[in-house]
Amino acid sequence: MPNEQIIKTAENKVWILLLGFLVFYPYFEFFLIALFGLDFHLLLKPVFYLLLSFVLFLVPGLVLNKVNPVVLVLLFLPFIIITPALSFAIFIFEEWPPKQLYTIVLTAAKEDVFEFISGMWGIAILLFAYYALFFLSLVKSCKTKIYFQYKTRIVLILSLLASFLVAGMYSSVQKNEFSFFSGDTVQIYFEETPYGVYRSIYKAWKRREKVTDYTKKQFDLKITDRDSQLNKREVYVLVLGESSRYDNWQLNGYKKKTNPRLINENNIFSFDSVFSSSFTTLRTIPYMLSPLSITDSTDKIQTTPTLVDYYNEAGFKTVWLSTQHNQFNKIGFISVRADLFETVNCYHQNCYDGELIEKLQSVINENPENLFVVLHTNGSHYPYQNRYPDEFAGFVPDMKKNQHVIFTARNRQKLINSYNNSILYTDYFLSEVIRTLRQSNTFSAMIYCSDHGENLFDNSNIGFGRGFKNLSPQLYHVPLIAWFSDEYLLYNPGIENVIGNNLKKKTATEFLFYSVLDISGFKLDSNNYSKSIISEKFRSYEIMILSEQQTPVPFSQVFK
Repeated sequence: MPNEQIIKTAENKVWILLLGFLVFYPYFEFFLIALFGLDFHLLLKPVFYLLLSFVLFLVPGLVLNKVNPVVLVLLFLPFIIITPALSFAIFIFEEWPPKQLYTIVLTAAKEDVFEFISGMWGIAILLFAYYALFFLSLVKSCKTKIYFQYKTRIVLILSLLASFLVAGMYSSVQKNEFSFFSGDTVQIYFEETPYGVYRSIYKAWKRREKVTDYTKKQFDLKITDRDSQLNKREVYVLVLGESSRYDNWQLNGYKKKTNPRLINENNIFSFDSVFSSSFTTLRTIPYMLSPLSITDSTDKIQTTPTLVDYYNEAGFKTVWLSTQHNQFNKIGFISVRADLFETVNCYHQNCYDGELIEKLQSVINENPENLFVVLHTNGSHYPYQNRYPDEFAGFVPDMKKNQHVIFTARNRQKLINSYNNSILYTDYFLSEVIRTLRQSNTFSAMIYCSDHGENLFDNSNIGFGRGFKNLSPQLYHVPLIAWFSDEYLLYNPGIENVIGNNLKKKTATEFLFYSVLDISGFKLDSNNYSKSIISEKFRSYEIMILSEQQTPVPFSQVFK
């Protein structure tokens, strides 16, 4: 073998180089995005990821003289499976996806995935071509062996040292303090790159296993103290919103008419200062529906009684109706406990949250007992244009159904208009829930609360969507709306004044659990009345949100 020849033939060398380029392409792609975006400190991240991936990909060369490319491929199988999708995500969001990407993809319902890629079939074809070229280059490369000499080993060692140095530089910029080497950055590398798929597969498998276990869990709550001395049937409806931000509701002072129905409703109250603990649904909902605190791991939801369990124990018929698919995640731990659990397939063009209204009417008409109903909606979940029928396209130009645009400022107005249309449809949906309850002639109340907010190009540094790289107050500030039947207000004289005094007090969605129980007449521990929006003891709280390390930090500290 010639001294400086690493690959046996020129032809095979081309295929192996192509294979390497396809493996490392996302890092080049992210580097160019940071470069053209003039975000120079961010350039360090793709450089570090590229250097360390290069070293790890060729690490057998440190101990072996020759290696068949198939060995490298087996070591890097996650890269081959994930890399094209990773490149796709970078192209769409113009940033490196968060480490939660793999868990989200693996636990997502197939309907969610198909909906997201709908309208992107051109890109899907490119992805297919990417995979085809990947495996073609793999097959061609496996016909030869890669030879390593001492010079190659020196290059690998120098690349490894350089990657650690760049990791330290990146950490120094992020933390504003010098660091020669950053173990945290290396750890993040193994979480954010395709290596994270191993951990995510394990977590997804364990999560599905735990859902089965949770369905068998029984809680002995011994509820005996509840104000149920009523002559009328009770119906309480909790509506879980999705990605709805406080700022875009006309009820809350937004200049555009996104709530033409609710703004004319009687007995309705909108709270000004309600904040979620996280910008992800899977973290906020367990806190909203249980006594768990933000200091608790949401994994505890499988052994913690929730609102559904409390109402079950109190003799209510519990119903969970959803347009989201959450059977095998932390929300699934809660929903499967209801007496009736039904998911409406709303992942086609002619189905929206409004489908739940007819089902709500049927539940009320067919079940004479007291009812607790959860309506888990798609609300303003992206793609926004798929959340409302054409007659609710009040703000134009909006995006076309089942089509997507690149999430950059040049498409800002279409995205905002589509988002506002989804709020307009939510306004209709909630008014129909209220109409249904009013016509049922029951002792009733409705609470609406969104799980988290959304970024909508509020400033040039934040952009669109959600993530720790673009935090904003709008991600956490959410609408909380309460409606009460005339019978409810007559039975609770003075409650309107109490609620009116509470509207501007600062509170967290994690306290929703106590408000819903209090509204339904459950007796709370004395110190928990300060968390109920209908209590005279209700007070403002310092808002805590989850950091990237999933530890609580003060909202005021993050957004000074």
